[in-house]
Amino acid sequence: MFDLADSGSEFEACVILRRGCEGSLGLSLARPGELTCGVRRADGKMERLDFRFGPKDAGVTQRSETDQQCPPLSPEATAAKIEAYANTGSSGDGIFDDRVDLTLKAFDAAFDWIYNSKVPKNLSSGPSEEE
Repeated sequence: MFDLADSGSEFEACVILRRGCEGSLGLSLARPGELTCGVRRADGKMERLDFRFGPKDAGVTQRSETDQQCPPLSPEATAAKIEAYANTGSSGDGIFDDRVDLTLKAFDAAFDWIYNSKVPKNLSSGPSEEE
């Protein structure tokens, strides 16, 4: 994916999420997500940073995969949670709030590197050992 962003596009920057929640940009509360960031240099190639970011990094409660499953919600109910969180910082659902906090903090770390060249501190770097 990174190679495609680097040599197959004119993107100035990219953030790629692996090991997140299936079908979303959200991170799992059960394990760290893996982020790959790229910033296009003056020579046209992308500089790359890989890091893992998990519940411990965001200061939220780690939960097993089964503990973070929620019953199917209607689009209206999901929108209401998002609106409540956006307005107050809480949806009233602790698991939802932790997942949003985790995801926002992970992408904040990625964008801080892209825009400010700040390498995230106290994070594991590189892809997981499983790859």
